[in-house]
Amino acid sequence: MKLAVVTCWPPSVATGSGTAVAQHGLTDALARVDAQATVMATSSFAGSWTGIVRRFLENALAMPDLRGYAAVLGVDGEGWLWMRRHKTPPYIALTKAVLVDVWPFEGPHWRRLLKVQGSWEAAAALRARSVITASVYAADRLAVGYGVPRGNIYVVPEPFDVDRWQAGLPSAAREPIVLAVGHAYPRKNYAALVRSWAAVARQRPDARLVMVGHGPEQAELQRLAAGQPSIELRGHVSFDALQRLYATARVFCHPSLQENFGIAVVEALASGLGVVVHQQPAVMETVSGVPGTWVADTRAPDRLSAALLEALDGPPAWPADRLDGLRARLDPATVGRQVRAIVEAATCPPGG
Repeated sequence: MKLAVVTCWPPSVATGSGTAVAQHGLTDALARVDAQATVMATSSFAGSWTGIVRRFLENALAMPDLRGYAAVLGVDGEGWLWMRRHKTPPYIALTKAVLVDVWPFEGPHWRRLLKVQGSWEAAAALRARSVITASVYAADRLAVGYGVPRGNIYVVPEPFDVDRWQAGLPSAAREPIVLAVGHAYPRKNYAALVRSWAAVARQRPDARLVMVGHGPEQAELQRLAAGQPSIELRGHVSFDALQRLYATARVFCHPSLQENFGIAVVEALASGLGVVVHQQPAVMETVSGVPGTWVADTRAPDRLSAALLEALDGPPAWPADRLDGLRARLDPATVGRQVRAIVEAATCPPGG
């Protein structure tokens, strides 16, 4: 089975955030069930009004020849104009951004840009044969925010090979490091983490906060971290350096106020870290019932710092069966079979 995945996100994790990781994971998961997925970056997510025009034209005029594929999977609305003109191969919306849930966290300029692209995401989801998203929370937001029939939305988690990830971790001694990894968007709430750190440092002067990732909030984070020597803002790091941090840190903090899945949380759990997260529904779907997780209202610095201190004082290692449920649910072959079944159902003629 040949599938086309058309996307507005680049393959680079540095520029594409977690969506790039998800795209790579999807192709691997499908390959395990004899489905060849070709990822095509057919436009770029727009960060300006010029970019809006460019993305519209690229979808209207420059989409590739997609004949010969069993189905087309459009990421975050990509191909929404192409699919209006072509009934075959069938179009399936792979909705990861759920922009209706994102724009409330942005300022006026970005909110306007996101609303335009959110209308494209909605158009794709409303016209698609099927819609795939990564959590029950995201599915509910698509239904409420865009009016997509809930029965047309399939929840398929992001694939993640826990055993492969763990096999790739370097051997390292744990240190009192709190690690945060992600693109510094306002909704990720990293400023609250920096503000809460002074209280942690007073009680644990040996602890360090290491933050990895770039983004629009970077300058503000640097301002807030000034004068706090136990905070390190690393920016983007290589994959090898990231894995070493996962192997060395004791705690992972993900204070994000908005997520549709949260792949970095899964990476941290698979790395054996204690995990502190915001009480965000999609993330709760991942961490619920997993030992060594602390859930807090991360908008309150005192609650966040208290959770971080508890996590830093947690046991040096967690039970071997800690991730058994998550390992089974996110198994790439299992996820690949789920996606393939949705594609096969979409390609069947009515009554077939």
